Amino acid sequence: MEENPGDDTLASLLGAALLAEGAATEASRGPSAARPMRLMAVGLLESRARGSSNPRLLEPLARAYLD
Repeated sequence: MEENPGDDTLASLLGAALLAEGAATEASRGPSAARPMRLMAVGLLESRARGSSNPRLLEPLARAYLD
């Protein structure tokens, strides 16, 4: 099965959205409430970024690791 390059863009946008939701949740309900969103972002982005040099995937993944 061929991967669609647009899938990387979609994954990066979804990962960034999950991180933004995590940040908003942390601000209102604390870090433990934000953890599930951040873990979802890591899981999504890690699976797409493995072996990739695409900064659209690597940048949000790096932010997810830092969060």
